[in-house]
Amino acid sequence: MKKDTLKHILNFMTVCSKDRISIPFFVLCIGLFLLASCRKNEDTVGSDFIGARVGFDVQSSDTSSVVAYTTLHDSVLTYKLSYFMLGNMNDPQFGVSRAAISTQVDLPEINFPSFSGSKIDSIVLQLPYATSSSVYGNKFTTQVIKVYELNENLVQNELYSSRKFGTNPISIGTWISDFTHLADSVPISLNGATVMLPPHIRIKLDETTFLNKINTAAASNYTTSEVFKSFLKGFYISPELSPLSTGQGAMTYINMARSTAAMVIYYNDSLKAEFPISGSSTLKGNSYFHTFSNNITIQPALGGTHQNTCYIQPTAGLKTRILFPYLFDFAKDKNIAITGAEIVVSIDQTQDTSIYKLPTRLLLNASDSLGTLEQPIDLFTLDGIAYYGGYYKGNGEYSFNIQRQVQFWFNRYKNSGVNANYGLNLIVPSDNPVGANRAVLDTRAGKVKLKLSYTVIK
Repeated sequence: MKKDTLKHILNFMTVCSKDRISIPFFVLCIGLFLLASCRKNEDTVGSDFIGARVGFDVQSSDTSSVVAYTTLHDSVLTYKLSYFMLGNMNDPQFGVSRAAISTQVDLPEINFPSFSGSKIDSIVLQLPYATSSSVYGNKFTTQVIKVYELNENLVQNELYSSRKFGTNPISIGTWISDFTHLADSVPISLNGATVMLPPHIRIKLDETTFLNKINTAAASNYTTSEVFKSFLKGFYISPELSPLSTGQGAMTYINMARSTAAMVIYYNDSLKAEFPISGSSTLKGNSYFHTFSNNITIQPALGGTHQNTCYIQPTAGLKTRILFPYLFDFAKDKNIAITGAEIVVSIDQTQDTSIYKLPTRLLLNASDSLGTLEQPIDLFTLDGIAYYGGYYKGNGEYSFNIQRQVQFWFNRYKNSGVNANYGLNLIVPSDNPVGANRAVLDTRAGKVKLKLSYTVIK
């Protein structure tokens, strides 16, 4: 593998004081532009930084290579999400994605009277939209959403994005519409009065067996929250995997924390009971499913080769691995203090982002030896995300400050000989904000940049 030469400018300085001996040290500021090359399927990097040699001693060192490639995203826990995605979408670049919701429902109150002897008029599942703009993709596409009764208990630490809990085979309710009514309040009439509820999806649960189950259940099933959740384990709300043309379909975002999130039972012509979904007493989770486009080559997390176009997608979809296999070469014989490390990643600006908008922010995570995600050290500074970065500013780039992460790598390497530089994982975060926004990255020559400044300690 060919290595470019890194030339850095050494500024010799001496600090003197009356009470101390002179301490020579070197100050270097270099920009490592990590360049891609088609040869050997690898991204060979390095730029020459040559200053005017007015008293400067110019030294050279071999730089590292950068390798960027697309791989599968890790499964993520979903029970603490701000919002929950729902929908079916055929993205022109990424392929087909689906998002389903699993949720428990709770009692209106303990020792709630049963419906035995009452006449149930209807049962409706209410799913509030998060905001009036909570949609990603083609909102005009008709969606078919079905509700199934869960036949196994939801478990908090098992609510991963890849987990599908067991259900009864027959759906108990169906909703057929599109996501164009996110700003429309819903009129509800009862006892001659009409109230306007915030915008939401209403799914009528009208399957006969389910209605009979609720109508004939003994009072003992309504005594406590735990007993009721054993009787009615919850719902699995899923878009049908119907054929979609390219560019059809969308995702919407559901706010399960709103009080209108509930199973509402209307009975005896004039009464209703609301069984809440909102609140900390009920578990909720998202499940995501992907059939990726044939245009995307997905590589294993370890041992991938460089790609000039990379992909990142939330909903446990795709991530981009960024590796620096020869990062330490220029400092083999030096002790250095990293004073600044910024990574800049470019988007593919040939892509149309008018419908499939870019993510508001990205995360550049560290990696363990298996290529899985680890939180970057720089995210846990006093300044947090404000220092770390990752927000899109409309200039075609995302940038991240990872000075402490790079220093950690160098310290481990110099102090113990351990190479903890397992690379980085570029992802779209699963929350804050919740969104289906994805990005196509331009990882050709010069489009991934590492700007590194450091001081050589003598």
